[in-house]
Amino acid sequence: MIYLDYAATTPMRTEAIDVYRQVATNIYGNTHSLHDVGTTAHSLIEACKEKLAELVNGDKNGVFFTSGGTEANEYGIRALLASAQNGKHIITTKMEHASILHTCGELEKEGYEITYLAVEKNGRVCVEELRLAIREDTVLFIFQHVNHEMGAIQPIEEITLLAEERGIFVHCDVVQSFGKLPIDLKRWHVHSLAASSHKIYGPKGCGLLYLHPSISTYTQKGTVDTPSIAAFTTASELAYKEMDNTRIGHTQLRKHLQALLSFYHLPVTVEGDGEVLPSIVGISVHWLQGQYIMLQCNRYNIAISTGSACQVGHQHPSYSMLALGKTAAEAKQFVRVSFGRHTTTDHIRSFVDVLKRTFAENPNPNEKTLSPKTV
Repeated sequence: MIYLDYAATTPMRTEAIDVYRQVATNIYGNTHSLHDVGTTAHSLIEACKEKLAELVNGDKNGVFFTSGGTEANEYGIRALLASAQNGKHIITTKMEHASILHTCGELEKEGYEITYLAVEKNGRVCVEELRLAIREDTVLFIFQHVNHEMGAIQPIEEITLLAEERGIFVHCDVVQSFGKLPIDLKRWHVHSLAASSHKIYGPKGCGLLYLHPSISTYTQKGTVDTPSIAAFTTASELAYKEMDNTRIGHTQLRKHLQALLSFYHLPVTVEGDGEVLPSIVGISVHWLQGQYIMLQCNRYNIAISTGSACQVGHQHPSYSMLALGKTAAEAKQFVRVSFGRHTTTDHIRSFVDVLKRTFAENPNPNEKTLSPKTV
């Protein structure tokens, strides 16, 4: 099968698998144990913390491990709120990942007031609009670095500078950008950050929570998964080493896809422009539902995504498309294509061929075809 859903998850790379196997076999001690087997495992975890902190230009004392991005998002947000002195006002957007929107829903039930900032047509936050939304009781900004459905890159450095001026905490979801774009915590002044291993060819069930060392409301609990953490760290190092070349390659693939869509005059719209992660391409298809396009691709052994959670007989509208001001019906016409290490131009062409075939079989219902009797 042609896999074009790397924003959902990635296969573990060989190097990460090898490290996982070696650590699981040889460094299996509980990091809390005081004997040599335990202290060896503890030393490895500390080395992983140091390396991950180095990659984001942070402090190793701020590195914690979770079961994934979802848990890191929730724990990071709640840790910052527990440290906030006064106020219960939070600013975010409806573009955020479901894990953040769910947490925000829970916080509203707990008495917090949340302003969902409107975004521009390219999916980016307007910093001036953010400035105007700040109140005396604003304690937290929550913004993802890269949108998971259309790849829009948020101006995090500008956002954090504004937050620093007003003494506001910032949580940043970097699940889609970690290992793909530079992250510099010394420049960003972010207070908490969430990343995930399985987005960069590491094992599933392992995430990174970074908390500024001044935030003392979180402690690592339980026995950590040493093999997964070591494999995650290996995958992270390799992702950062390959970052520039990977981005160049994905930019070329994106241009190739857009060129084919334009050449064949396919009735689709590529969402977002300007500052985007090239590996994530959000596409609105005209007059057909995204779920139908996804199933058609699956029929021809191509894996893509609708960019939203689907249930049998029902597709939820894309959160990101709704945030852009589209109707629920329009938001259901969305699909996401995302590239990875193994994506080729042939894969892109195969996807476009399925689109061509699908639109040929399902012409625009609003365009009437003249019958021979009416000619």
